[in-house]
Amino acid sequence: MIDPELEPVGADTYTGTSQPDGKWRMVNSRAGIMLTNRFTKAQVARCFVRWVAKNQNLVSFVLWSEKRRLEPGESMRLDADYDADYKLGGASGG
Repeated sequence: MIDPELEPVGADTYTGTSQPDGKWRMVNSRAGIMLTNRFTKAQVARCFVRWVAKNQNLVSFVLWSEKRRLEPGESMRLDADYDADYKLGGASGG
């Protein structure tokens, strides 16, 4: 995703069949970190990822539900969870 010839920032949007199948992850093997975002695919209409690797390394996973108007008392739900794994062996743990 990061091209050495370009600024180390970027973003991608995924919809329909291009979106992850209920899970996506970011792996930094050098730092020994893996961040996984799991979600209920039927609740998600669009996925967006943004990364920056300039002064500090940042990644954002964003999920959007289908756009719809809610009537008074009506609700909607978007289930998602995140998991960080620091056991990849790339960094010395403290």
